[in-house]
Amino acid sequence: MCTLAEGERNDKYVDGNKFHLTVHPKYLSAAFDHISPWLFSDDNPFGIWKVTDQEVVINHLERTGVDTESLSALERKPQTDPERFYCGVQFTFYCTPDRIEADDSGEKTSVYQVSAIKRMSLFLQELERVLSEKGIPAGIVPDSDILVPKGRYISYRKEGISQRLGGNNEWKALMSEPMYRLITTVSE
Repeated sequence: MCTLAEGERNDKYVDGNKFHLTVHPKYLSAAFDHISPWLFSDDNPFGIWKVTDQEVVINHLERTGVDTESLSALERKPQTDPERFYCGVQFTFYCTPDRIEADDSGEKTSVYQVSAIKRMSLFLQELERVLSEKGIPAGIVPDSDILVPKGRYISYRKEGISQRLGGNNEWKALMSEPMYRLITTVSE
């Protein structure tokens, strides 16, 4: 059970909701340069985020010679699917709830303030706007994600719902997730 004081921001607990920003791999550095003022700003509502340099990942996989034969289908796909690492999900923004509530059975519920959802939505829209204005080409959105409406760069994924294999059932499940519905409703 996780309990937090009323109003205390929980930047360490990640509830599985995440947004990916995908650009063409040749433009990763330029994209970073253009959006870094927002990434490092106090206005960034995401308590945890990362940038993945695909060249480093691919070189590591090639150097280590990962034995994909012993991996399950879920484990093998990320290792043998370089487009996931190279062509997409370069930027990941992890949603951190304002607090966690647990019922009597111990079931945890993430609680977000409406203002936090709005800030996340506006932040993601701003990144989309900047990249589009600067002419940065979008990358390939991985099958595990669903593109946000009217978006070219931003997609949504929920750990435990999306198993990185994609498909209509996973996309429908992602579209019914409260975080996706809230973010896309605020952005309309």
